[in-house]
Parts: sequence; C-alpha cells; structure tokens
Amino acid sequence: MILPFQSITGFLIILFASIIWPSDVSAFMQPRSSGRVLTNQRNTELSHQMVFERMSEDCIGAIVTAQREAQKCDQKQLEAPFLIAGVVDMPGSPAMERTFNQYGITWRKTTQALQAMYPPEGESNKLGAFFKKQDPDDDLPFSRDVQKVLKSAGNMADQMGSKSIQSQHLFLAMMEFKEGNPSTAVTDNVKNGAYAVITKIDPKVKAIEVCESLLGHLQENLEKERDLVTGIGEGAGTKTLDEVGIDLTAQAKDGLLDIVQGRDKEIQSCMRTLVRRRKNNVCLIGEPGVGKTAIAEGIAQILVSPECPPRLKGTRLMSLELSTLVAGTKYRGEFEERLQAIIQEVTAPKAPPTILFIDEIHNLVGAGAAEGGMDAANLLKPALARGQLQVIGATTISEYRKYIEKDAALERRLQPCMVKEPSVAETTEILRAIVASYEEHHRVKYTPESLVAAAKLSERYISDRFLPDKAIDLLDEAGAITHLEEYTDGVEAADEAVAVLPVVTEHTIAAVISEWASIPLGKLESDEMDRLVDLEADIGTRVKGQRRAIQSVSRAVRRARSGLRDPNRPIASFMFCGPTGTGKTELCKTLAEQYFGSEKDMIRIDMSEYMEKHSVARLTGPPPGYIGYEEGGQLTEAVRRAPHAVILLDELEKAHSDVLNILLQILEDGMLTDGQGRTVNFKNTILIMTSNVGSKRIVDMSRLEAAARDEGMNGSQDVEEALHASLSEVVKEELEYAMKPELLNRMDEIVVFSPLSDANLNSIADLILDRTVQRAQTEQELTLKLSPELSQKVTEEGSSNAAQFGARPMRRAAQRFFEDAISDAIVRGFLKRGDDAVVGLGVDADDRSHYNVEITRTSDGQVLQVPVDKVIGGIGKSSYSQISTEMAGEELSTDAMDSSVRTKKKKRLDSPVLDTEPTM
Repeated sequence: MILPFQSITGFLIILFASIIWPSDVSAFMQPRSSGRVLTNQRNTELSHQMVFERMSEDCIGAIVTAQREAQKCDQKQLEAPFLIAGVVDMPGSPAMERTFNQYGITWRKTTQALQAMYPPEGESNKLGAFFKKQDPDDDLPFSRDVQKVLKSAGNMADQMGSKSIQSQHLFLAMMEFKEGNPSTAVTDNVKNGAYAVITKIDPKVKAIEVCESLLGHLQENLEKERDLVTGIGEGAGTKTLDEVGIDLTAQAKDGLLDIVQGRDKEIQSCMRTLVRRRKNNVCLIGEPGVGKTAIAEGIAQILVSPECPPRLKGTRLMSLELSTLVAGTKYRGEFEERLQAIIQEVTAPKAPPTILFIDEIHNLVGAGAAEGGMDAANLLKPALARGQLQVIGATTISEYRKYIEKDAALERRLQPCMVKEPSVAETTEILRAIVASYEEHHRVKYTPESLVAAAKLSERYISDRFLPDKAIDLLDEAGAITHLEEYTDGVEAADEAVAVLPVVTEHTIAAVISEWASIPLGKLESDEMDRLVDLEADIGTRVKGQRRAIQSVSRAVRRARSGLRDPNRPIASFMFCGPTGTGKTELCKTLAEQYFGSEKDMIRIDMSEYMEKHSVARLTGPPPGYIGYEEGGQLTEAVRRAPHAVILLDELEKAHSDVLNILLQILEDGMLTDGQGRTVNFKNTILIMTSNVGSKRIVDMSRLEAAARDEGMNGSQDVEEALHASLSEVVKEELEYAMKPELLNRMDEIVVFSPLSDANLNSIADLILDRTVQRAQTEQELTLKLSPELSQKVTEEGSSNAAQFGARPMRRAAQRFFEDAISDAIVRGFLKRGDDAVVGLGVDADDRSHYNVEITRTSDGQVLQVPVDKVIGGIGKSSYSQISTEMAGEELSTDAMDSSVRTKKKKRLDSPVLDTEPTM
C-alpha cells in the first residue's frame, strides 16, 4: 500500500514535533477524552504542525543550530536567546547579512555571549552532568518561551506578507519589535533575554537600532522587487543586462573602485562627448595598460558624485562583458536574441538612463555572426544612429585600425579619444594615489622612494609594456614578495590592534626588476655612476693593449648613463676597426659582463651571412605570406627576448648595402619594426659594429712604429699619439669608401684598435695561461705552477706573427706547450685529482731543436717529459705513446725506455704508472 504524499508529510511533521514538543504530541497521541479538553489539545497540535509547515530552510537550520549551542551549554530545554545564534548562523537573506555586518554581530561573538550567560557545568560536577546529559542526537524540548516566539514569528510573517516563516521573522519576533496577536505575544522574559545577548556582544549596540536597520534593508529589497515588476525605478526592466553586466556606478557608490589620477584631460573629453546631442559615443584608443578601463571607472565615479553634470545625473554605467554575453548561446539566434533584449531594456521609455562600457569593443565586429546572420556591431548600429543607446568602447590602436576603421558606419558613430602613455612623473602621481589600496591588501608600507623607483625602473628596463600598468604590476609584485617574506610561518594575529607593517623599499623594487629583466641585483642596487667610474680598470683586466679603445668606450657609456643622451637612441653605438686578433670581440664580451652583468647578454650576428639583398628579411623577419613569417627575424627576436644586451654586428663591411640601411633607423630612433608589425625597442642596447677595413694599412704603419722604436723613439709620447692619429685617419678614409656617410655619421665613435706590442703580448700570454690553470683547478682539482721559461716560450711562439694575426696565435701556442701536455698527463694517469705539479720547459738531450714539457709531481718528485711537436697546433708522441708503439712491434729495450722516460732523480718510472687507468 502506497501512502499519499500528504500523509507522509504529515507523519514527518508530527514526528519532528514529538521531539521538540513531547508533552503536547504525547498528549495528542494518547487516547483522548471527550469534551473541551480534547478540542484544545487537537487545536494546539494542529497549530504547531502549521508553524513547521510554513518554516523555510534557513529558519529550520537556525533552530537546529540553536539546539546544538544549547546542548553545549548543558541546557535541559531550548531557551529563546539561543535562537539568536541560529539566526546569525543562518541569516537566510542579504538584508540580515548586511544588518549583522553593520553592527559587528558575528557567530563567534554570539556564541561567546551565550556561554557567558549560560555557563556549562563546572569541572566539579562533571560526573553528575555526564549522567544527566542527553544523547547528542536527541533534540532538546522547546521551552514555553520558544513556542511563543515561533507563533509570534508566524504572525510577523503574515503582517509582512510572507508565505513562509524566515529567520528574519524569528529575529524580529524575539525582539517584539512589532506587536503581534496579544494572545501569542512574547513575554518580557524573552525580550529581555534577546536584548541581553545583543548587549553582551557590544554594549554600544542597541537592539532597537538593529531591528530598525533590518526593517530598512528589507524595505529596500521589497521596493526593488516591486520596481522590477512595475517597470519603475532604478534598474527597472534590465534583467538581462544585470545578469551579464557589471554596474560600475554601484561599485563607485560603494567605494570599490580605485582612485583615478592623472587622467583628468581624457575624462573631461569623454564627459563632453557624452553630453553631446549627436554622436555621443566614445571610443578610448590606446596601447594595452595605459589606463583605458581606469578612465571608464573614473567616469563612473563622476556620475555618482555631486560634480556630475545635470544632463547625466542618475545615469548608470554598465560594463558589458562580451564573453559573458556570448556564453551559453549554443543555437543560432540565441546571441542575437540576448543582445536585442539588452538593447530593448536600455532603450525602453521607462528605463533609467544607461551607458554601456564595452571593453575590447573591436570584438563586436564579427561576434556571433553566422551564415546569413549579422554580427553584434550591426545589431548596435540602429540604436546608436538614433541616439537611443550610448556606448563607451575601449580598444588598442592596432585593433582599432584592423576592425573599427574598416567599418565606416561604426567608426563615424564612435568619437575617438586617444589615451597616451603617461610620463614617469605622471605615473609616480598615479602610484601615490592608489598605493593605499595596495598597502591595505598586502598589509605593508611603501616608502616614497619605492614609488619613484617603480616608475623609473619599469620605464627603463621593461620595454615591451606600457605605463602605468607595468609600474603598478611592479608595485603589486613587490608588495606580495614583502608580505610572503614577513609572514612565512603563516601565523598572524586576527585582531591585532597595533602591528609593525613590513616596508617595501626601492631595493625590493630593484629585486623584482632584476628577476623580470634578467639583470643582476647587485648591478642595480649599486649606484650606476659609481659603477662606471672604474670601468676602464675593470675592462683592462681582460683586454690588453687597447687603452685608447677602452677609454673611448668608457667615456661614451658614461655620457649616455649620465642622463644627457638622447632617450630615443641606443645607449651607445661604436664602430670597432683594426686587424684581427686585437681584442675587438673580447672588448664586447667584457663590456657586456661589466655593464649588463654577464657575457651571455651579448647578441652576436655574423654579417657575412647577409651578403645578398634579400637577406634583410632574415634580420627583421619575412613579410606576411612568406615561409617563416611567424618565426620573426634573427635580430628583432633576439632583442625582444633580451632587450638589455650588447649587439655585436661582426664584419659589417661584408653585408649588402640594403641590409645596412635598416641600421639607420636603429641608430637614429632606437626602434625597428619587424615583419609582423611589432616595434622592437633598441634603446637599452649598446650597438657595436666591427670591420677589418684598413687593416692592411694599419699593419704597415705599425711596422713603421716598430722601426721608430728601434731608432730610440720609443719613449716619445708624441710619436705614439701621432701614430694613433694617423691610424685613425687612415681607417676613416677606408670606411668612407666602403660605407655610406649617413651610416658612419650616426655612430657615436669610430674606435681604432692598434696592433699589440710585446708587453701586451706578454700580458695576454699570462692571462691565457692563468685561465687554463683555473680550469684545471675547477675541473680536475689540480694545482699547477708554471715556470718562467714556459711562459716566455709561449709568448715567443704566439707573438711571431702578432702584427698580422694579433693575439690568436698566442692561444694556439698555449695549447701546444701547456694544455696538450697537461691533457696527456691526465689521460695517462700521471696526474690525478688533487695532485700538485710544476710545469716547466726543457730541451731534448738528443735533439736540441726539440722541446719537452716537464711535469713534476710535487708529492714524489717524479717527472713526465712530453715532447712538443714542431708542427704548430699539434703535439708529438709522448713517452708513453712511444713505449706503446715499440711494444706493439718488438720487445721494449732498456735504451728505448731510457730515451722515453727520464726523471730528475735519474730513475725510471715504475711500470704500474704506465698501466694506470686515466683519471678524468
């Protein structure tokens, strides 16, 4: 048998009532006697059943919460004050939440007040309380006062026109704010108990004020609901717009928008357009991050302020999200239907004046268009043409040209308002205006210097974004870093009255810039001008013999960094000329390390690969439609990824003249447009071009200088200066024949590298050998000491053709006389990790024209002699390789061993040394 739904519901209600009203229900379930007593009992039971049938979910939840809190206080029955805890836990309506938030009535404070009024059983009586305590799953019976409150709540709901009994009715009934039926009015005991809870929470709060505030909020909600039905009042008939849009004026009224600073001119221009009779629609055009959305928020703040023009008073500014508008429109026509509904709501005769703010308005062109249908822009055009709809759009310059300008009908209905990037000073003022909100969010304190540093450093080192967005992001990131460092443990006092806030300084800003721009932190935190004072000495430790070139580069860099350089040009641009091997590339690497922090911050491009006319596309990227269009150019992509670097264009004279023409724009404006139309910034780069033009004449003149030294004129400073001036004139003459004058005229300086002298070559030899010793220490943990004879021999071998080939033969000589011998000793097992050795040079006893590298182990004095091959760049067979060769053909003789391996102590090496496995 299946019971009807009404029977099941009635049974559950009676069951629930039997728990909370056991006396009444038990009386109802027992056999009844005839007469008036039976009638009264039945009426009481039916009244209780009707009350629970009308209760909403939040009201029932409030009663359950009250039961739980009463059990925690060891109560035998549910008293009325505990209902306040239930109502606070389950408010059930925004009006209740706003009221409790307004007066600081929280769940924690309410439970603390109840525990103070109804303290649980003490520790001394815990045993008795254990036996008296009910099962936690059993509900407490309602007291007579609670029963009266529930009946009064039903009357309160009837008076307020509500079909259900909600938490707000329960709260007002406890306070007896409005008198109900005299027969069911709450007692003074109930009212005094409820008032006591409110007073216990906050002595300054009066219960009567809480009730008045609650009724006020309920009245506001009721008026809004009535306005939606009747089509009168604010927000009337804009149901669809309210669902997909954001009311910026409401946010401005509630103080949820940031202060807009430094955009008064643009805001006033928009306000003038909005009050026009015709074409009163605005299109904000600017690069991403310059503040287009902030201008719309500033307009919303003016609309709710007393300074609002009379023509726009009462106007709402609604932000329309196109993504939200399109979302969920699966079938054809749904998007158009939704957009038409918004247009009808906004243009209705009784609708409040509304302005739509559409960010990324270019997305309207083509949005929602299907085969045979119209896009969103065409749906808006009629309302815009009739002046019934006002719109504020925002888009970027490129998107405006790509979409809006092509649609002439849409373009003429939108009045463009250009939003330019603010200056560093204007950005600093913007940061000062909004810093309070970031301090409150991160719970930090920003110093005034940090705001200035955020504006300046973001402008200098972040070239692919725009102010003030990148400065604000920098400020936000620095606040987040400081907050996380300060509260690493995650423990923070909730109601701490006085707290020492962490401070964000300019060093924190520099740390964020260091991470974003890949610039070492120490390079930024130290004063740049102090860093550049000793630039000559720092570079001179690596580049030898080019004092004038180092001075020229250092002077140009100091001029640029002192703030006197043109901000629209690169930091510096040089042309390095001179013979090969004189240190041109090494100076570029050293400059990158000293100025930008690492040798990796150098972009090197071999211009001999660009000898053809069409190869210019490889630098900037091919135009649209060609293969590799999306990959970009070799030069532009490298600078976009590393905008702070030294750019080395090696052997510039070998490139085609059309390729050199693109350098004119870089040298003059510091900008270059790639194949995809993106502008690449070269303002934070040092551009260095190298050339071998005039090298032969430089070599010839250096020989004259050497002859002058032989004639005793070496000590004359005037002779050296005259020779260097002559070299410069010769090189400039050659460059004028090889390159266009407009290219040479745009360079900061043409630097001539002189041939290296003997003293310079000695220094270079020591530098190369020291680097090898350091590598041996780092890689193999070997401690090597070189004899003066070996260093002198490396210098002699490397400087034999220095006038023609520069210092590069020195590197090959170091390989022959040092690196190859050490490598052979390591492979043969003579040198192992942690060994100390002395490396010297000796002459072969049998052939005085042959040299041997003598490697002496410090631990036991054993010596390994490795013969050096006469062939440049090669290495002869060592004693071990000779032994191996002879053993392969015939038995090794004692004489062969004596001629292969010798020791300073006149003893042979033991055979186990020969068989030792290599140690790498």
